[in-house]
Amino acid sequence: MRIARLTYYPVKGCAGTSVPVADVGPAGLAHDRVFQVVAPDGDFRSQRRYPVPATVRPQVRGDRLLLSAPDVEDLVLDVRRDGPRHPA
Repeated sequence: MRIARLTYYPVKGCAGTSVPVADVGPAGLAHDRVFQVVAPDGDFRSQRRYPVPATVRPQVRGDRLLLSAPDVEDLVLDVRRDGPRHPA
């Protein structure tokens, strides 16, 4: 068996990030679908209704989430593991 491509999706609904190696835990690839885009009312945004996030390329870099998209400046967010959780 051979793995030809390894891709993870840090933000559900955004583009995937191809990597040469990845850590694997009990839930699968590290950082895979650990974030999602949520509106202020708690409703999550999916590609089915909002296709634009598919153009966003997220990367997890330590305790930061880098979001890159065409024709806009990159956005870097600090990841707080102890922050409040929001139901979605």
